[in-house]
Amino acid sequence: MLRDFTIGDTVEGHKISAIMTDYTGNTRHGDANAALLDALESSSQFTIGLGVAYDPDGILNKASSVSSIRAGRRAPDVLVRKPGSRLPTRLYGLTKNNGKFWIVVLASEPLRTAQSLKALKNYFNSAESLMKQLVDAFLSLTFIASTGMQPGETLGVAKFGRAYYDVDHTAFARYRASTTEGGGSA
Repeated sequence: MLRDFTIGDTVEGHKISAIMTDYTGNTRHGDANAALLDALESSSQFTIGLGVAYDPDGILNKASSVSSIRAGRRAPDVLVRKPGSRLPTRLYGLTKNNGKFWIVVLASEPLRTAQSLKALKNYFNSAESLMKQLVDAFLSLTFIASTGMQPGETLGVAKFGRAYYDVDHTAFARYRASTTEGGGSA
């Protein structure tokens, strides 16, 4: 809970005063403490980075027709399993903010999506691929809707970045992606 405070003649005091002036008319009973709390709550998603989003630009931020992942937005957190040990790990722990774009490939059941995975791998390696042109701007993850030891063997192609298993299909369900057709987003 916020404590009562006195606004001094500092630069920070002027900033807080401006916030109070802007918000007191729209808050609970014109209370300065409530106004500050409202200001902090309304900006918290942006401040911690979860509210940052990019508008569609036709290159990176294309709408996905096979998933609910919205390009340019932070993907919902999901639990996946590491190859071999099958230890659980969360997507948010895997996708640390490092100034790069993350590409998530939902590989589904590789026996059913082998041709699509090969086509995607060929595209990523082609000269017209943005990933090839700006190789240092992207990192990839692959989620596989099955189990196995070595992702490369399970996929039938080289994995896209680091690979993880979605044994119980919760990640695919959360992203509304088919476990038989796959999907992905940037």
